[in-house]
This record gives sequence, structure tokens and C-alpha cells, in this order.
Amino acid sequence: MPYIQSAQLRDISGSATTTVAFAATVTLGNFILVATRGGDSTDQSPTFSDSRGNAYTTDRKQIITGDRLVVVASAPVQSAGACSVSVQWTNAGPTLWTAIHEYSGIQLASAVDQSVSAEGNSTTPSSGTLTSTVEGLLFGACITGANATTPTVGAGFAFREQVDGTQLRLLTQERVAPAGPYAATLTLGAASTWAMVCVAYKAAAVPGRLDYAYPKVWAQGALATGELA
Repeated sequence: MPYIQSAQLRDISGSATTTVAFAATVTLGNFILVATRGGDSTDQSPTFSDSRGNAYTTDRKQIITGDRLVVVASAPVQSAGACSVSVQWTNAGPTLWTAIHEYSGIQLASAVDQSVSAEGNSTTPSSGTLTSTVEGLLFGACITGANATTPTVGAGFAFREQVDGTQLRLLTQERVAPAGPYAATLTLGAASTWAMVCVAYKAAAVPGRLDYAYPKVWAQGALATGELA
């Protein structure tokens, strides 16, 4: 379930719609994961689309009470080529934050295994624990409500994307992870309100194998890049 590519955008245009483009073409049979920050207490159901016509589902969302929310969505790549992903909110900006990721090796139908989310006010955001039933990909996203909340990820985790470090941290990482209990966590440099989600995606079956092991990935809220050492 390798990471292929990602892109991110902090959109200050004031529009209700934001669009982020991948630098390279997306591949048929791969999977697109989107994490976005926006909305408010009256605007909690953004819609997702892309220039290839791929169909998106909203997999998990969590609001910071009285503030913005974080949403994770996904789509199997059924039409390959140059691809721009759009997020449509009901209300205009003023600022929208979005990161898009392409992965291979995710089951294309009924991909979501489990999901969990939470909000809080502390230096230690956590999605809460989910228990995945199969090996696969864990993807998390966390947003924070305060500025300058420099994050430190938990042991074994590394940044993938970071959008606007003073507002939203979206962090992803990869490692082999069997089925079991997991939580997306990080430590902030200062206490802040936060919302975090974690979604477990099923790995695609490998023909001719009775077992398989695939990376675990999560993304957390402002959007840093990096690889697991």
C-alpha cells in the first residue's frame, strides 16, 4: 500500500470552493484520500469531486465545538490522468485548508474498515482508539484552533503533508500494521483546541497470497512531509 504522491493548499480566496491539483497523473486502481479543514457549526457537509469524475465518499468528520471541522474523504481512481480535487462548502471561506494523497493497494470497494474521532483542548490530541479487523492503511487528520502549535508525532510516525503550520497540521506516516487497536496522536508545543479523526482502510487482496502486510498511514491536523525512517 505505498504512498504515491500528495499536494496541499491553503486557500485564502474567500471562496466556498477550493481546488488542489496533483503534480503527476493518478493511476487507475489507486486510491485518493483527502483531508480538509473548513466549515462551522452550520456548514458540516462539504462535497468532494475531481476533474476525472471519480466518486468520493465522506469517511469521517469532527468539529471543534464553535469552530471549524476536519473531514476525511476518499475515492477509488476509476478514471486515470491529470487530476484536480475540489472541495465545496456551503459558506464562503475566508480560508480553507486541504491536502490530497494518492496511494496504491487499498481495496477499491467498501474500503473503510473502521473510523474514530474526538475533540479536546490540550497538548496531546488523540483520535481515540479504533480496532481494525484487517491489515491496511490508517489515515488520520487533526486540526488545531490556536497558532504556533508546533507538533511532535508519536514514536514511529513522520510527517507527510503540512498546510499552514500556524493553523492546521496534517501529518501522515507509513508502517506495516496488522489488525488491532490504534489511535492517531501527537504532542503540541502549547495547549490548543483540536479535532482529530482516524480512518482504517482495507488493504486490497494480493492474488496467490494467504496473508499480507501493508503500511499504516495517518495524517494529522496545520498540513508536514516526511518518511518513516
